[in-house]
Amino acid sequence: MSVNIIDYIGRDIYLDGTVEISINQQLPSSPIYSCQEFTNIDELGKKEKMSSSDEKFYSQSMASSSIETISPRSQSYELEEEEDTGTAMKVIHRASSGISITVAYENQKYYAVKEQRKVHRLQNPWIAKSLKQEIDVLQSLNHRNIIKIIRGEEDDHIIRMVMPYLEGGDLRDRLEQCIGSVMSEMQAKPIIIQVLNGVAYLHRNNIIHRDLKPENILYFTKKGSELVISDFDLAVRVENDHQQFFYPVGTEGYLAAEMLNGMSYCFPVDCWMVGVMLFEVLLDKLPFENGDSIYENDLWKNLLTRDCQNFIDRLLEPDPNLRMTAREALHHPWLRKNYIHGYITN
Repeated sequence: MSVNIIDYIGRDIYLDGTVEISINQQLPSSPIYSCQEFTNIDELGKKEKMSSSDEKFYSQSMASSSIETISPRSQSYELEEEEDTGTAMKVIHRASSGISITVAYENQKYYAVKEQRKVHRLQNPWIAKSLKQEIDVLQSLNHRNIIKIIRGEEDDHIIRMVMPYLEGGDLRDRLEQCIGSVMSEMQAKPIIIQVLNGVAYLHRNNIIHRDLKPENILYFTKKGSELVISDFDLAVRVENDHQQFFYPVGTEGYLAAEMLNGMSYCFPVDCWMVGVMLFEVLLDKLPFENGDSIYENDLWKNLLTRDCQNFIDRLLEPDPNLRMTAREALHHPWLRKNYIHGYITN
């Protein structure tokens, strides 16, 4: 008999046989999670609605009337108020390519503004093209787990993209707040479900993200659980059923096997990256890093349930033709069993 129980820090404990609880073990007075086994995947979908607080935050951020007078100034590093317009700017990231990400404050709302001055085109034309491509991709998408673009604009001097500012930080921030920088399987499930929902939507719309990692998973609010996939500067559109890509792009440690082996690749690379991300979320280690392969050492499997082991194995399948798709992953037993807070929509 296989039993899932949850200890006092919320970590899954997988046991074969009889569950024995020491009389000295201090258990919580109430369960951290309500666990219930579902056999019908549709029942999980009933829980897909965004929480009221996060929905209110996002809908307010998307109000189009509030961004007409935004005029980003990337040279400003401090938050500055201007009495005549009520705007405030703060650069939170500036890349060597000349791309800056700025927080803009307008009409009592914050926005994220990503821009690049065209003077950098001659230095790196590919970067300028990638920002235009990112705008084009995001303008064609509309999904609750994909970052939304409010406006994209271009003139003789600058390319700019305006998005809602999500105050919740990224998945890396959440991990750093956890004990040992890891999450339990129950904590990881809503994250992976939402990411896979977004990835499945991207693939249905012929988009490959190519850079899925904790830093590109953003939360709406600091205490909320709803999240979006962001940073589409490496995303690419697949034009036909036979198109393949050859130039490996992404982040070291997350690149799929076919990328590292110099093979052509397509949609399955995103699913590999989800597998790497889950491995890191649960174990605080990358499965493949600096030539070492923790993944090939089966010791890590002793820390996870069998369903979770199989889930990771099928995402980190070296053969992209055999690798689990995002849609298949959403129907895997690991995401269906003992889970009540479901967001599965695919």
